[in-house]
Amino acid sequence: MSTPGANPCRRPDDHAWETHRVAAGLGGDPFAHAEPPTPTPDEPVTWLKAARPIPSKHPTGTNVMPQETLSLFSPHPMLATAGAVLCLGMGLLGALFPVRAARFVSVQPLGGLGLSEIRATYGGLFIAMGVTCLMSQSPQAFLVAGASWTGAGLMRFPSLLLDRGSFPKGLGGAALELGLGLLLLCGAA
Repeated sequence: MSTPGANPCRRPDDHAWETHRVAAGLGGDPFAHAEPPTPTPDEPVTWLKAARPIPSKHPTGTNVMPQETLSLFSPHPMLATAGAVLCLGMGLLGALFPVRAARFVSVQPLGGLGLSEIRATYGGLFIAMGVTCLMSQSPQAFLVAGASWTGAGLMRFPSLLLDRGSFPKGLGGAALELGLGLLLLCGAA
């Protein structure tokens, strides 16, 4: 048991050393602003249990330590962020320049309703995916966005076989969508 107000990191035999420090003019408690001393192999480590917890910045007040995990899709978090920025950029293209975006994906909007559909699908949806990933940095957000782009890219292959006339541009679309999907999946770990 320690006395109230005593430093919980001190060992019982530290009093003599502290007295020596005060007599030498080196100050009071040597462990007030220092790491606790390392115990010798034959010494019990009970004094470590009394150490105060590190203040947490986590909203729940718990001491949450970041966990590093390795995954097939997590070589570097910057890849996922790059994918989210590309997704956002493509969304801005669809929202600000719907005619250009429609030409890029080989669709022809009919009237104002068609342009609205291009802005909503190729603009709003892509912007929302990119911003959600960038702002939350949540593995779940990267997983959903990455799975969406990867699914679109994989669907290009049956389309190449079933839909005549989509061959050269369809491969480019598949490469773009699969690449973007894999970049976003780097953040899903």
